[in-house]
Amino acid sequence: MSSPSPSPRSPKRSHSEDWESPARAAKHQKLDDGKLPEKFKGIKEEAVVALDPLTPPPKRKFGELTHGEDNDYGERTKLLKLDDTTEDEMTRRFKVANWAGMIKRRKETARKLSDDQSRMPPASQRGMPNITGVLCYRIALLQALLHIPLLVNWLLDFVLPEHCVSDSSDECFACVFRKLAQAYWGGSGRPNQASAVFRTMHNTIKRLGWTESGQADPDEQLLFFFKKIQAELPSSIYSLVESVFVSYWRQTIKCGSCDTTSLTIGQETKHTICLAPRLPSTDIQQYIRRVYREIVPYKCENCHITKPRPKVRVFDLTSDILCLQLSRCDAFGRKINLNLDVPRVLDIGNITNQANEDDAKYETVAVVQHKGSSMGGHYICSTIGPDGKWKLFDDEMVNNSSWNSAVNPNRGFTPVLLFFRRVHG
Repeated sequence: MSSPSPSPRSPKRSHSEDWESPARAAKHQKLDDGKLPEKFKGIKEEAVVALDPLTPPPKRKFGELTHGEDNDYGERTKLLKLDDTTEDEMTRRFKVANWAGMIKRRKETARKLSDDQSRMPPASQRGMPNITGVLCYRIALLQALLHIPLLVNWLLDFVLPEHCVSDSSDECFACVFRKLAQAYWGGSGRPNQASAVFRTMHNTIKRLGWTESGQADPDEQLLFFFKKIQAELPSSIYSLVESVFVSYWRQTIKCGSCDTTSLTIGQETKHTICLAPRLPSTDIQQYIRRVYREIVPYKCENCHITKPRPKVRVFDLTSDILCLQLSRCDAFGRKINLNLDVPRVLDIGNITNQANEDDAKYETVAVVQHKGSSMGGHYICSTIGPDGKWKLFDDEMVNNSSWNSAVNPNRGFTPVLLFFRRVHG
């Protein structure tokens, strides 16, 4: 039986016809130089060469623009760029309204988590093995995090297996973190279970891209943890723990020449407090205030005058857990062994927005301490347990401690990472 002939629209039909056939349209026939239409005679020689299918166009680097394209792109970006001096009033109001709405949603989200400590029996507190000899920074950080009830309850109640997007739960940091919390607080009869999960976590962290060329810092590890958790969990689940640790601020710099005010909004998981240069006072609240109230060189976007101007940063929303990193390196990379006065109740009301009605007083719940130089050393952690008693965790060793030993230099150890819990009422 003969096969049906291709339809007029079939691709087979076009390929079956001879290229030189008279039936081909005139536009497919080759024109010699003598028959070149008048309208094509003005094309430049290099353009004609580029039109030849046998001659490839000149190569350009990735992202490189021709002179004409570059000019067009520059004109478009100038039109699209908006700063504090050019954006219209409606755009500014929309930005502020969105910011205020997000602050309100974060407050509502934070109320969903429980601060209950009933699932954290004091007898379950234990150390962890330093399996490579340089993991003291991670052990100290995990001890601090595992003694924060809001985080523990979030791991147990909301980080569920059905939310995991990995092929194996051992490849998901959020899942392994949940297993560690379960083994740590629920394995009083099986003391080696937490150590086994900690070894699994170490392999998971390496597979997720964490590289070690010696000892690392706990503050960098903390940000790595949050980054991986955010990538692994649905936004509705991650937003819960984000509402506990993230604070939202606004920063203003006013030009004294033209009275233009620059507004910047942002958020922070950990707050870095630089100890250099030193202040006459050793009060930690003075160092905190310097970070959020300081004179900085500023070029006004309106009058383009560069002068030192006061930078003022205030918090529109403070987190339930406040994490302070004490940066103890000077300009030459040397460690600053300065003893700061840390009060039992830290009051940051002087750096919060007047419209912020949240309680601005915090109490210490965990302190990561360091001994050594800026090039290396050893980390330990002191935390307050569910029974209200302080414990000192030094890798696998656990000893009794006190608040005074945690916040002050002790046996050569100085605080580098402090966790505070909001005091309500």
